[in-house]
Amino acid sequence: MKLYFGTFEYRCLLILRGVHYAVFVFGLSCTDLRPEDNAYYACEAFSGPHWRAIAPSVHEGTGRVTVWFAPTAVEPRSAIPVESAEDSTGDGAGGEKKGLVYGLAHSASRLICQTTGQPTPTWRWTGPQTGPNVALGESSGPKGYTKLDYQDGELSVSELIVPAGYWNVEVFGTYSCTATNRLGSATGHLRLKLATHPDRPSMRACKASQNNFYESYF
Repeated sequence: MKLYFGTFEYRCLLILRGVHYAVFVFGLSCTDLRPEDNAYYACEAFSGPHWRAIAPSVHEGTGRVTVWFAPTAVEPRSAIPVESAEDSTGDGAGGEKKGLVYGLAHSASRLICQTTGQPTPTWRWTGPQTGPNVALGESSGPKGYTKLDYQDGELSVSELIVPAGYWNVEVFGTYSCTATNRLGSATGHLRLKLATHPDRPSMRACKASQNNFYESYF
């Protein structure tokens, strides 16, 4: 059963055969459906301590209710949340999640985004080297990028492997991950920043006399 936000009813028919026939109908009504209502539903009937019936039966399988909804806010995974103006990506409207990932020039970097949505959303990545109109990780896109989409429980996850930059600093910058299904889309942003060694600390020698110390103190 696949539903949009709305109402669903789940009914069970219980027939007792004896001297007379008795028919009972039990119903479960759920209003204002939400994503957390995605679940398997079954009804169970008891008659005394020694008799019970479950519908659907074990052989028939349980009834699955799937609520369709647009992708929720895309969240960067395994990234530092970006809140300061210094590390802001400057992309997207308010409410879009942003993250910061540090990468090395001589090795590939992994960017990960996640969201929830039904039907399962498809993912599209764009980056600073190719601009917003070229998808990364696709067979028709630039070489070196690898995209992997999979389900982690109720979460839809997408990973983008960014090739090593070496002397090509254009691979560092802001990447966008967009999840889309038939009901809508959501976008998150990840900034890939080049990790560098700290600068050598500088030392400065100075000479102070006791008289200078007292003068500066008072």
